Amino acid sequence: MKTSLAWYNLVHRKARTIFAMAGVSMAILFIFLQLGLYRAMYNSSVLAYDQFTNEITLVSHQYSFLLDAGQLKRARVFQALSVPGVAQAIPLYYQSGKWRNVSTGVKRELGVMGINPGFRPFKSETTNDLLARLSELDTAAVDLKTDPTFENFEAGTRTEVQGQRIEVLGEYRHGAPFVAGATMMVSDATYSRIFNDHSLDDVTVGLIWLQPNADRDKVKADLEAVLPNDVQVWTRDYLFQHEQRYLMQDRPVGIVFTTGLWLAFVVGAVILYQVLSADIVNHIREYATLKAIGYKMSQVYAVILQQAILFTFFGFLPALIVATGLFQMLNIVTPLPMQMTPGIMLTVFALSATLCSLSGMLAVRKVKRANPADLF
Repeated sequence: MKTSLAWYNLVHRKARTIFAMAGVSMAILFIFLQLGLYRAMYNSSVLAYDQFTNEITLVSHQYSFLLDAGQLKRARVFQALSVPGVAQAIPLYYQSGKWRNVSTGVKRELGVMGINPGFRPFKSETTNDLLARLSELDTAAVDLKTDPTFENFEAGTRTEVQGQRIEVLGEYRHGAPFVAGATMMVSDATYSRIFNDHSLDDVTVGLIWLQPNADRDKVKADLEAVLPNDVQVWTRDYLFQHEQRYLMQDRPVGIVFTTGLWLAFVVGAVILYQVLSADIVNHIREYATLKAIGYKMSQVYAVILQQAILFTFFGFLPALIVATGLFQMLNIVTPLPMQMTPGIMLTVFALSATLCSLSGMLAVRKVKRANPADLF
């Protein structure tokens, strides 16, 4: 009978420990997912620009973000070529268009990017080679990293954008910005035909490349001096910061994701507190015994802090494994750039350790109030 009772107590304690670790892992996993989604949103805001190698971008004085770029004249882009240090200036056209699946009739919004096929502006040489093939009118290349609800994008198929029949010549993989579930790349001439003879004099932004060893800050200052006030000259870093700030702070979807991140921290902290508090209550007799035999409360604090750190470590590893798998799956089935980076891992671990430690310090009040004489 005593042996059975001992085994029962042992199994019961092991089960409680496992459930406690599972609770910690779930809290950390929740933080992982929210932080990963936040970073994916943050990074997706600059995907359209990140595929190019330019160092400076010309934008209209009315520019808000990619799909609300205001009016920039193509002459301003070519005018930049007169500034010493500028090696190349290319007009970039981008706006949202209505895509229709010619087989099912389903319609969706997608981003259409127009660019002169005589240039090689991309980081990827494969994409540069693909762009060169788009000199034929009414042809396009499609980014394969798109929302899975888009169909019939395989090379050789025909699709329809803004009522214009388009033949897909090839595919590339980069990732669509969050403002567009998919991206189609066409020549500037095809772009004009898609959008009802859109005047190529109206440019979305101008991409500027510098000559080797040119001083970027000096060239930027010279461009600002030469170009009129209807043009803003932004460095690559500033453009990225502007796009990220606009999406995450000004757009409703960014505010939702930011709120979700803070909510994840709060919910995670509450879960961790409940888990650690329950574990302390389950071992209240042991802690009371430590007090009875002369342990100071500072020593009891140290024991609970060590327990919190151990909970963090053993709860973090399974959460990391599961989160990495979920990130990879979401990266495949959605256009969001979900990636597990060392920065995310270190941030979540540090945050989890801090939350566990604070939760442990809050829960230790139960031990402080415990009277050993009342527990035995």
